[in-house]
Parts: sequence; C-alpha cells; structure tokens
Amino acid sequence: MPTRIKLVELGARCIAEKNDKLLFQTGPGGFYRFPGGHLRPEERLEECVAREMREEFGLKVKPKRLLYVNENFFELQGERTHELIFYFLCEMEGEGAPEMEEPEIRVEWRDSEEVLDLFKPKGLLERLMMDMKHGLSLGCTYLVTVD
Repeated sequence: MPTRIKLVELGARCIAEKNDKLLFQTGPGGFYRFPGGHLRPEERLEECVAREMREEFGLKVKPKRLLYVNENFFELQGERTHELIFYFLCEMEGEGAPEMEEPEIRVEWRDSEEVLDLFKPKGLLERLMMDMKHGLSLGCTYLVTVD
C-alpha cells in the first residue's frame, strides 16, 4: 500500500540580503529556513510574504521578484508531507529590528556558510549561493527537494 501524503498549504518566503548576509528564521527544531509562512484564501503570494514578515517579525518588506518555486517532500510529525513554497527576493523597507511574536521563533542576519548544514530544505541554500555568485537569472527556477 502506498504511503499517504498530506498536502500542506501553499506558502511564500522571503530571501533578503544585507551587508553580504541573508535573513534566516530559526525555531524549536534547530534548523534554519527563509522566513515566511502559509498563504491565506484569496491572498496573492506577494501579499502573503509581506504580511507574514510584518505579522511574525515586525519587518516591512517589498517582494521584488519570484526566484524559486520549491516542491518539497518531507516527514512532519510522523506523516509524509508535500508542500509547495514560493521564494521571493525581497527588499527591506526601513531598518527596524525584528520583533518576534513567538519567542521560540526568531530571525537573524547570518552568513549563509554558517547555517548551510542546518538549512531546510536541503539544496535550496546551495542553489541560491551558486546563483548569487554567478548572478541571479531573470527567470524563476523550479526545484524539487526530498528530505
């Protein structure tokens, strides 16, 4: 019998750079990812990433363009999970410090090399680092990751 897969809501995440560092989110699991969250009904993806950054971290961002679409398969609380996340290159508006709504979740500016082994989904950060080194293309890249 095939493994049952739970389809998780669509999400949007922010890729922001400042002083050669990227903005990362970390939480109870000890891993890093780009900050963002899940899409609400009838919400556009750009609206989602801006809202999540404002609500969760008190940061104002302007999504500039879609960089990656990531179809990710992983285990979550004992259940196989399938998610589709859209990653936007974002511009920070203002110099405000992050204000965390949930104390166990935080965002911080880090060098990508420092969090590479703890980043999820695997492969996405490596791809971004390579793309930044060679210049970000104008198109959007579709990635599939399996953890």
